[in-house]
Amino acid sequence: MNLMPSATALTTNSSIIPLVPLISEEQRKYIKLQRVVNEEKRTVHIALLQNHDRESILRLVKDFQEVASVNQLHLSTGPLRFAFFPKCLAPNMKDEWDVVIDGKPQTSLEHFNQCIKDYVKEYFASTDLADQKNYLLRTKKPYKTSCTELSSRLRYINSLMRWMPGSNGQNPLSEDDVKTIFYSMMPEQWKIVFANTGKDLTEETTTLKDLTRIFQTQEDFSKKKRSLEESSSQRGNHAKKHKGTSRRDTERNDSEFRQNSRKFNNNKHKPRRVDRDTNRKNETGKQGKDCPMHGNNCGHDWDMCIFNHASPNFNRNAIYKKKSDAHLTYADDVVSNHVKQEDRSSDSHWVEKPVGEPNNYDMYEDESE
Repeated sequence: MNLMPSATALTTNSSIIPLVPLISEEQRKYIKLQRVVNEEKRTVHIALLQNHDRESILRLVKDFQEVASVNQLHLSTGPLRFAFFPKCLAPNMKDEWDVVIDGKPQTSLEHFNQCIKDYVKEYFASTDLADQKNYLLRTKKPYKTSCTELSSRLRYINSLMRWMPGSNGQNPLSEDDVKTIFYSMMPEQWKIVFANTGKDLTEETTTLKDLTRIFQTQEDFSKKKRSLEESSSQRGNHAKKHKGTSRRDTERNDSEFRQNSRKFNNNKHKPRRVDRDTNRKNETGKQGKDCPMHGNNCGHDWDMCIFNHASPNFNRNAIYKKKSDAHLTYADDVVSNHVKQEDRSSDSHWVEKPVGEPNNYDMYEDESE
């Protein structure tokens, strides 16, 4: 079989029967045909032709020929086939069939076969066979179709093409033609691997089954490799999202952080240390400031108290420890960072006692110890 497309076919790359069916098996509706043969009730199921999809038309013609065979309904005469074929057509598809058989004899198998050819010609042009060959030669393997599925699909398409006008009722593609088309659809990298196997495509010993096995192995390997790469990429993106992109980016981010930290530390407002000596001036330059926690003339007001959450001197670690029922000792080990330890007298202890309301305290030096 000459695989070179005709001049008419070179003008188009359209598909009459695509590699990926336009109608899936789930979308097809099947009907039941029954007939008693030699006192035996036989039942077959065949797809109902519901639309003008050209693959479905060829499929019906092919399937009906098998249904009418001896092993199934045994429709051995022309009238029987004329009676059963319209049952496979949906109501909207029977008009074309009625037009085809109108006025023609219906008494023999030859009459029926001629009507089938005329019916197919209603949907196919004389150049469709060449266009289909050209499509198969130029098309690459669909990504979601495995090599095994593609091999079976090519065989099936070839069996449908025998019912197209110009095929003379025979498969237009030989086994070698199907093998060559299958090979041409493969990726170039897979072809290199095939060449390294030492097999010759033109030898009869290299069958379509052998090609399918070799290229299916390549496809499985490629999918596994792609899956590993995607998993690695996802892990890399996760690490990039949480840990940064590279060492250079990390160093740059650290440098910017240090610069911004120094700038903030140099420019931020640092409140003056609270002086608890009442003989000195506090941060406002005035004396006699009162704090509801430490009492009158303690040297600071509530805004600067270490127990005020809104104060810049606030120290969450500052606590009171009981010394007696009437006295509370201020813990030196948790004193505020804003109060310098060296400003206190080494031989004195800061002690607070409650006066007035429960939260009002006077600060004085305990000389009892």
